[in-house]
Amino acid sequence: MATIPLDLIPPFLAVAELGSFSTAARRLGVEKSSVSRAVARLEQGVGDRLFLRTTRRVSLTDAGRSVRDRLREPHANLDAALRAVLDTASQPRGRLVVTTAADFGSAILSEALARFVRRHPHVEVEVRVSGQYLDLVSAGIDAAIRIAKRRLDDSTLTARKLGELHVGIFAAPSYLETHGVPRSPEEAASHQWVVFPGFRELQFRGTGGRARVRPAGRVTSDEMTFVQNAVVQGIGLGVLPTFLADADVRQGRLLQVLPGWALFSGTIWFLTPPTHRKTARALDTLRDCITEVLTARGLV
Repeated sequence: MATIPLDLIPPFLAVAELGSFSTAARRLGVEKSSVSRAVARLEQGVGDRLFLRTTRRVSLTDAGRSVRDRLREPHANLDAALRAVLDTASQPRGRLVVTTAADFGSAILSEALARFVRRHPHVEVEVRVSGQYLDLVSAGIDAAIRIAKRRLDDSTLTARKLGELHVGIFAAPSYLETHGVPRSPEEAASHQWVVFPGFRELQFRGTGGRARVRPAGRVTSDEMTFVQNAVVQGIGLGVLPTFLADADVRQGRLLQVLPGWALFSGTIWFLTPPTHRKTARALDTLRDCITEVLTARGLV
């Protein structure tokens, strides 16, 4: 039994829909002669004329309408299936390893990953929470989110800016009711603090000029989410990133102290080692998702 090559079907259906060999050729991006040859071969295979051709128009014969009606839906289904296969095959697959500090991970990255996994359902993500600056290449890490006052100097890594880090002084209402609200950096210096080692000396700028404060207190931690929770418990004042404190402020668990005095701001960086092509697209999407969250929080 003779078979009809599948590549003859699109030209035939295009002419049947558009009523023109020239217009069908333009849609398919081929020469008009190619469309004519395809239709002629299909007519030969069917054993009947499919079109009536005049100098002004092209119309289907009864046989042509019958062939069109039989082929249109199967061809559309086949085309949709092939597009789905190609789309699935082109989607990133595999595993990404990402590292970040606990505070950024819980406040920003978790929300960004919720967006990412919806867009790339075939990619697994391992998050390594660490406050240490891990060696990405030796540790097999695909990306790191790091916060620094200035650009990180490492010629082996690609650094892309994600957004700005803003920090402030915060305290629990219970602490302020007991100890009072400091009105200046000098007053704040006499208060109890929950100390984070990265903020050993604070540099303030405000309408009253500049001031420096060295926070001191009985509780110190190198983990920012612990500092946040300790401040919420009323232990003392604390320096917190606004992205971490915002939810507690909205819910009344924290109040910002000295809002008229600005502290330094840092930069949030997305760092990657030399990447394989198969992970580049997924990393681009992850970076986009993080940027979207930071934008929503007013950090970009």
